[in-house]
Amino acid sequence: MRDVPLRREAPSYPIASVDHALTLIQLLRDTGPLRVADAASELGVAHSTAHRLLGMLVFRDFAFQDEERRYHPGPAVGQRPIGQPWTRELCRLARPHLERLTDRVGETSNLMIRVGARVRFLLTVQSLDGGAVGDRRGIVLPAIYTAGGRAMLASLSPASVETLLGGERAGRSGDALPESERARLRRELAAVRSSGYARNLDDSELGLSALAMPVRDGETRVVAAVAVAVRSSRVARMRSGRVVEELRSCRDAVEDALAAEGFHGSGGH
Repeated sequence: MRDVPLRREAPSYPIASVDHALTLIQLLRDTGPLRVADAASELGVAHSTAHRLLGMLVFRDFAFQDEERRYHPGPAVGQRPIGQPWTRELCRLARPHLERLTDRVGETSNLMIRVGARVRFLLTVQSLDGGAVGDRRGIVLPAIYTAGGRAMLASLSPASVETLLGGERAGRSGDALPESERARLRRELAAVRSSGYARNLDDSELGLSALAMPVRDGETRVVAAVAVAVRSSRVARMRSGRVVEELRSCRDAVEDALAAEGFHGSGGH
C-alpha cells in the first residue's frame, strides 16, 4: 500500500505566539536573514512583538544578530536529535546534586554532554541571584570553547582529539582547527588532566566564565560534565578554591548516583 501524506489541519486551540516563533524559525532556515521589520510584516504583528519573538530565538540559539542588526539562523537550527535515550535518566539522577551545588555556591550550574566535537547543555539549575548566569538548556556549542567541553575532551586520547578536530570528518562538519590552534588545545587539555578541572574565561561568550569537571558512569567512561557558570565580573569567586571543592563534591555525588543505578552512557562519539 502506497504511503499517503496525512492532511495537516490547524489545531483546535492554536497558540499564536508559538506559531509565530516556529514560523520565524522556518523563515530564517529557508529564506535567510531577517530584520525586525521583515519579521513583523511576514507575521502581521507589531514591530515590538516581532522584536520580542526574535529575542527569544536568540536566547535559545535558534537565531543570532549580526552587526547590521539582521537576524540569521542560529546553531540550534538544523541540529539533529541527540538520539540517546539515557540522557533523560542522566538529568534525573544529576538534578538534585546540581540543585545542591547551586545552593551552596550561589551560582548557576549546568550539566552537558559531548556529541562529537560539540557540547549540548541538558540541564541548568539557575541561581536566584539576579546577577547570575541564565538558563543554558538546549544550547549547542563547540566543545573547545566551553569548560565542560574541555573537561570531556581531556579524557580522550590525543589521537581521538586529532580525529575530532583535525581529520577529514572535522573538515566536513566544520569543526576542523588549524594545527596552531590544535597545539594550543593540546597544552590546555594537558593542564586539565593535571588539575582535574577545566576553565572557560570569556571563551564561549563575552562576560561569562565557568569551571567544569568530567562525570564518569559506572564503567568509568566520561559521559557528561558538570559546570559552575559565573559572570566574568564575579570570576574572583572561582579563585578562592571553595567553588572547585563544591564542584568536585557535586561531581562525585553524581558519579555515585550513576553507579548506584547501574547507569551506562555512550561517552560521546
